[in-house]
Amino acid sequence: MENIMRDPLPEVLFLSMEDYYLKFSARFWVESYEYGWGKKLEATDKIFRALKEAKIKIPFPVQTVYLEKK
Repeated sequence: MENIMRDPLPEVLFLSMEDYYLKFSARFWVESYEYGWGKKLEATDKIFRALKEAKIKIPFPVQTVYLEKK
């Protein structure tokens, strides 16, 4: 990605294991504050597409509710 600093290097941190997900943080630094928001959106889109291409599914909690008709 353009306007992303090479030093310090971008990094992905594993933060925690939760009940329904693994929590990660992807970090990178931009050359100027003005690029921050746009680059965050671009990175989020690239990460999502890479996960989808690799067929890695993003899980979400499921709750089943049974109704009994009387």
